[in-house]
Amino acid sequence: MIEVLVKTTAFLGQPHIAQITMQGHAGSGEYGKDLVCAAASALVITFVNSVEMLCGRDMSPEVRSGYIDVILRAEQREQLLAESLLVGLEGMMRDHGAYIMVRRIEI
Repeated sequence: MIEVLVKTTAFLGQPHIAQITMQGHAGSGEYGKDLVCAAASALVITFVNSVEMLCGRDMSPEVRSGYIDVILRAEQREQLLAESLLVGLEGMMRDHGAYIMVRRIEI
């Protein structure tokens, strides 16, 4: 199962996403043909690339097999891109909840 942990906090009284960690493998298909895993990975990679290209900053995510961890800034465009990522991941959870779980926690 893919687990996505979204850590939120308040900055100047406004809540924002501070960190997103995704780990695990969906296991919805054989290795290399797992569509849930591929879709979740594509969403996160697109998010990182979008922040880097559209917001002009190197995110330098921690990446290894089955794991990615990104730290976010409170900047409005970055937060909007993060919320867009979560729309996709939470939609996947609704449709494929046996293979992906998204949890938000306040830190």
